[in-house]
Amino acid sequence: MVHPTVHTFDEAQRQIYTLMQRDSYPRFIASALYKKILDSYGQMEEL
Repeated sequence: MVHPTVHTFDEAQRQIYTLMQRDSYPRFIASALYKKILDSYGQMEEL
């Protein structure tokens, strides 16, 4: 980039934010980590 401006990455940032909003949360909810957290929370309630 020869003459970048303060708006150079605005569109890329919007696209990345949209992808994260649509994809990251559902993927996290389906992840093994989230399921492990839920399982450990359930075990804590049994105590």
